[in-house]
Amino acid sequence: MGVRVGKARKAHGVTYPAMSGPDAFNCVVRGHLNTLENQPAALTLLLLAALFKPCGSAMAGAVWVVGRVVYFLGYSSGRPAARAKGAFNHFGQLAQMWIVVAGAVKLLRA
Repeated sequence: MGVRVGKARKAHGVTYPAMSGPDAFNCVVRGHLNTLENQPAALTLLLLAALFKPCGSAMAGAVWVVGRVVYFLGYSSGRPAARAKGAFNHFGQLAQMWIVVAGAVKLLRA
């Protein structure tokens, strides 16, 4: 994603430190930044879920990563509405939340 931002920056003539430019450039930057904004929560959930179910956590993490890539590709296409195709990334996060909550309840009952 960072490479794509660099290429878009060069293609649209947006020099550092500017973070905005033509709409096509802004779509690429927002797609990348949105993923970076969501990454800490996703990685925290990945770690916590892996403590309880490593394989399930890895599969859910893979769903999140693939979903984010699809989200970015849709957003960076210049049509922001196309980012909705990657909304399934939330299923990966929900699965991890479920694993964490179920594991926490199991620990509390023990």
